[in-house]
This record gives sequence, structure tokens and C-alpha cells, in this order.
Amino acid sequence: MGGFGLIVLGLYAFVIGLELGLFPVGESLAIELANSNNLWLIYSFSFAVGFATTVAEPALTAIARKAEEISEGSIKRVLLRGFVALGVGVGILLGAYRIIHGDSIVYYILVGYLVVIVMTFFAPRTIIPIAYDSGGVTTSTITVPIVAALGLGLATSTPGRDPLIDGFGLIAFASLFPMIAVLGYGISKREAIRYHERRILRFTEQVFTNMSRHLEADLDGDGIEDTSYISSLPLPKKNIITITGEIGSGVTTVTHKLADTLEYRRFSAGGLFRNLASQYGMSVDQLNDYAKKHPIIDREIDALIQRLGEGSELVLDARLGFYWIHASFRVYLTVDSDIAAKRIYDDIHQC
Repeated sequence: MGGFGLIVLGLYAFVIGLELGLFPVGESLAIELANSNNLWLIYSFSFAVGFATTVAEPALTAIARKAEEISEGSIKRVLLRGFVALGVGVGILLGAYRIIHGDSIVYYILVGYLVVIVMTFFAPRTIIPIAYDSGGVTTSTITVPIVAALGLGLATSTPGRDPLIDGFGLIAFASLFPMIAVLGYGISKREAIRYHERRILRFTEQVFTNMSRHLEADLDGDGIEDTSYISSLPLPKKNIITITGEIGSGVTTVTHKLADTLEYRRFSAGGLFRNLASQYGMSVDQLNDYAKKHPIIDREIDALIQRLGEGSELVLDARLGFYWIHASFRVYLTVDSDIAAKRIYDDIHQC
């Protein structure tokens, strides 16, 4: 009860402060706009107010900087602030349209949050909390007084409108639409990642085909070697983790878990090698012996790793991946020899 009383007291003091501060200016400005009967001017001003106040919001600046820092540049602070500000601008514009035309606020809010729920299922996991937080940071110290003043002014000057519901309801639009905008930014980014994933998968399959052709040619006895390589990928280099380590240290397991957690692509040179050996009925040791006598196999894998290094958001398991991708975050795993021996023993018996 004491906490509830403090909340009421704080909100009361906040409203009094707004009434004495920004509300008179905002209301008079909104009334002048409404009396002008120039809808384009009203909508343009509403969008501009929403966009400008959001860009100037200190809370948004802080969360955008933190998001870029945590994601190591994957989420750009400028783009994030731009999408949030765009969402608020569109929301305020739509809220002003609703006040002028007298539509029920319930339908707008219900449809808006239904869109948020649907988009949440398709957005990357890392962007969802940022999108939800953006609804809070856009209703902070700068945005709320100005947007509320605009809403109250429009509601007061428009016949038949309730200043409490229609005026303060404009803040709900300022909270809802930046969530939609940021989720849309995340979905568009995910589609770009999937596009690059498909390209890298295609190049991986080409390398696998090339290596298979080398093996088939040698097994057939014609001694033909094809040294053609894949064209390089025009992708920016960033956010690549190369992992290697001692035998039995869990390189494969760490690669899979890290890629799943970060929602990065993953590539295993050892997995490619094992698949190739299985396709031709060889053991990995036999294929290793073959590769020692036929260096074209290693060159194909090295060429693929170099091209993967031109991409982004990748966790790569390869013994010499760090050597070919110099700008990667390099990880080397060590393990106690007894633990490594037990893991290898268990793996052999499971097979």
C-alpha cells in the first residue's frame, strides 16, 4: 500500500509538472494546427515530432550503444535508432489520424499487438528483447511530455473527442509501433543472413563436388586433377569465430552450441572430410593418407575456408581456420589427457 501510494503521488506530481511545463505550449500548437484544417500539415508535424523526440531520447541512445557493443557491431546503433524513431513517427501520425477521424483506439491497439506477436515468431531471438525494450525507451523523459501535449491539444480542439483516452492514447502508439519497426529490422536482417547461408551452402557443395571429382579421377586411374577454385564471396568480414584445439577437447560440441546460441552459421572442415570419406567407403585415416599424397584435397578445403572468411556471423571448426581467417576471434581448446582419452574411448564404443 505504501508503494502504491508513492506511485500515485509520483504520477500526480508528474502530471502537474506537465501541466505547468510543456502541455500549454503543446496544446496551443496542436489547437492552431487543428484549426488550420490542413491535414497534411498536421500529419507531417505529428510524424516529425515523433521522429525528432525519439532521436533525442537519452534512453534510446544508451540502449542502442549497448546493443551495438554486445552484438559486436552486428546491430548498428544508427540503424537501430533510425528504425525506432521511424516507428514512433509512424505511430504518432497514425494516432493523429485516429483522433481526427474518431476511430476506436481498441481496434488499432489490438491489431498492432497481434502484428507484434506474429512478427516475434519470425524475428531473430537476439532482436526480440531489444524490440520490446524500445517500446519503453520511447516513452521516457522527452517523448512523453511532447507527445502527450500534442495528443491533448488535438483531442481538445476536435469535437467529440475525449482528452483522457484520445489524448493520452497517443502515447500507446508511440510505444507500439517502434516494436513493430525493430522486429521488422530484425526479420529483414535474418533474411539477409539466410541469403548468405544459401550462397555459402552452394559454395560448400561445389567444393565437395570438386573434391569428389579428384577422388573419382584418381580411383579411375586417369590421374586428372582439376585445380579450379570457387569465385570469392563479396561479403564484408566481421563476426567470425574460428575454433580449434586438442583432440577430445570438444571442438565440435562447442562449435555447435556457440553457433546455436549466437544464431550464427557453422561450418566444420572435419565434418566435410568425414562425409567425403563415408561417400567413398574410406575411413578418415585412409582419406588422410590419401590427402597426404594428393595435396589438391587440402587446397580445396583451404580455398573454401578463405572464402567463408569473407562472410560474417560464422563459427568455424577447422584446424587451420585461424591461419586463413586472420581477423577472426580465435579460440584454442585444451583438455586434460585422461578426460580426452575417456571421450575418445566412449565415442569409439558408441560407433
